[in-house]
This record gives sequence, structure tokens and C-alpha cells, in this order.
Amino acid sequence: MLRTMLRRVTGLVLRGICLMRPQEIDWMYRPGGASLLKPVAWANFVEGLPTDLRQGDVLSSYLQLLTSPDAATRDRAVRGLPGCQWRAVKAGRRMCGAAPP
Repeated sequence: MLRTMLRRVTGLVLRGICLMRPQEIDWMYRPGGASLLKPVAWANFVEGLPTDLRQGDVLSSYLQLLTSPDAATRDRAVRGLPGCQWRAVKAGRRMCGAAPP
């Protein structure tokens, strides 16, 4: 089946590619980039963190929680992440809890 599909495909249009270079990560997950375009989505993303971790490097704070030896801490951190990248870029949709198309 794959061979059949490969013979039929003549091109592929890629839109909105993010290669996850450092500057793209900074824009998506650190204050000053996407946070300025979608402040509600940014606030929801930051609210997934304990209060004492919200003021520093948010991405590093999530990493700290996601790699915690405590399963409950990891679970709480995961709840703050669903769809955050989609919330940052999708317009005209409910910001909190928006699912990818």
C-alpha cells in the first residue's frame, strides 16, 4: 500500500513548520514571543505550574516537574501541557483546552 501511495504523491506542502531551533523554542515557550500574541493561552500554560515556579524559566520549571521522581508531581505537570503549542498558534478557538485539528 505504501508503494502505491508513494507513486501517487507528486508533492507535499508543509505549512507552519517549527524545527525546534533554540530561537523557536524561546518564542513558543518563554515570555516575549507567543505570550504576547496569546496572553490568555500563556496564562493558562503558566498556571499549570506551582506558584513558586511561575516567575522563572517556565520551560525549565516544567522539565523539573516532568522529571520528578514523584508520580503525582509528574501527573500535575502533564495536565498543564495539553495542547499548549496549539493554543499558542490557533486563532478564533477557545484558548483553554483547545485540541489540535
